[in-house]
Amino acid sequence: MIKKQFILFLMCFGTALHGQTAGVVLDSITGEQLALVNISVLGENKGTTSELNGSFSFKETLTKKLVFSLLGYQKKILQAKSNMRVLLQPDEIALNEVVIDNRKKTKKLEIGPENPGVYEAYDHGPRTDTRFFEYKSAYNKTRHIDAITVRTDSKIKEATFKIHLYEPDANGFPGKEMLLQNLVVSVDQGVKNTLFRLEKFHLKMPKTGLFVGIEKLMIESNKRETDNPYQSGVYYPLILYSSAEKDKIFTYSGGQWQVQTKQNQDGVLEKIKTSEPAITLILTN
Repeated sequence: MIKKQFILFLMCFGTALHGQTAGVVLDSITGEQLALVNISVLGENKGTTSELNGSFSFKETLTKKLVFSLLGYQKKILQAKSNMRVLLQPDEIALNEVVIDNRKKTKKLEIGPENPGVYEAYDHGPRTDTRFFEYKSAYNKTRHIDAITVRTDSKIKEATFKIHLYEPDANGFPGKEMLLQNLVVSVDQGVKNTLFRLEKFHLKMPKTGLFVGIEKLMIESNKRETDNPYQSGVYYPLILYSSAEKDKIFTYSGGQWQVQTKQNQDGVLEKIKTSEPAITLILTN
């Protein structure tokens, strides 16, 4: 009898540890429900995104720690629980000065993928993939960021994702965000190149270079069910990637920036044959 009770205890304990993590994310000052918060399992490429009403749920072991991050709020790390009430504290962010732009755009420069004829779609899970645009002296007369295009594949209408623009920090990692608001964009069904205009933000390409990041949103409106018993569904859009050779690849996953590099026997960095999001940057004067 004691043995049976012990086995039952272990079964219940195991279920508790591997139960569903759920909760709601709120503004710590106003109590407003926060939508599209990135929720990552610390150190792992697992996670989800809060819905429009701030709620979230996903199947994850309750022994893990979760990282909550949203532009305009301080990042927070908490122990996973079955019923969470997460309060995020707003960052003190200075507002951009309003600029009256009377420029006449007489020049345009498009910087596209290295191999524009080769594209593959990947479902990398809840993470932000980036493409780095190195600054060149040839851009001196076309430094204004006019727009970007992103190549996607979607099986649903109006699938959404976030676009991030980062300046490199002192260590070359994606650092300060150039936009002070969340840029949520949508794309239509099919394989498409969609243009997103950024001219209203009056941004200039930093001379240290620019990271453009694409954040996947794991929300129900982006999800399409599948017949695969090992996969609950596919979250669209799928971002298309092109082959490239880079010194470093940066990805936001597990609540932190991950860097991939390759060194030879002498410890010198070598180019990595990899793939990166098929993003085109459009600059004007």
